[in-house]
Amino acid sequence: MASTAATGVIALTAARCQQMSTASREESCHVIPAKTLENEGAILLAAEDENCRIFGLGALKPIDQAHIEIKSMHTAQVSPCRGMAGKILRELIHTAQRGGYRRISLQTGSARIFSAACALYAKYGFEICGPFDGWVADPISVSMTHDPDPDLA
Repeated sequence: MASTAATGVIALTAARCQQMSTASREESCHVIPAKTLENEGAILLAAEDENCRIFGLGALKPIDQAHIEIKSMHTAQVSPCRGMAGKILRELIHTAQRGGYRRISLQTGSARIFSAACALYAKYGFEICGPFDGWVADPISVSMTHDPDPDLA
């Protein structure tokens, strides 16, 4: 579990906020700073190397007792190993399952910059769905959901 007290968490989310604000239209930029996620009760997970440098971050926020949203997922541009995004996504899925959640959903972009993320989510069983929990249809966004096998938790 991560905390925004960790300098690396703040730095990584600040870089992500900057990247997304330049890559997305203002009305479709939904990146959330780590401190805001923490204040909203999200579960923050960080991937660190042996020197405690943070190379990836994920956040989960409950929607209800059975449904949780991946609110954020990001890896640093320079990562110590390939496959970091998959490792973070697997940990987010397992954390949700251990918490008793039966559905995991997310909202991401549909532009080319998000194609690798969308492919990764699909690889792990996420399917395109309609907007959920207050999200609205947006031509440059896509909602995805996954009902993981509870026996694999």
